[in-house]
Amino acid sequence: MAPTARRMTVVQAAARVGLHPQTIRRYIRKGLLRTFQSPSPSKFGRRHRILEADLEKFIARHLGPVRIPAPPIEGVANPAPDTPNPAR
Repeated sequence: MAPTARRMTVVQAAARVGLHPQTIRRYIRKGLLRTFQSPSPSKFGRRHRILEADLEKFIARHLGPVRIPAPPIEGVANPAPDTPNPAR
């Protein structure tokens, strides 16, 4: 692993692809998403870490293009993209 490789938690990876963290954990259990485990401060639970490069490979292989919604701009109403425009 390169020292500059970006690592992320399951929650961060889920937010990145727009999925629930449990879905990411399911992909990990099925062996579809490669992770490594960092030491846990307690003896309970595991702390999966996902390399950004591994997440990108997973996205390309299993999810296809992922559209990450842009954050809302303060003071500007952003209609949902699937909302029909009544002016058309």
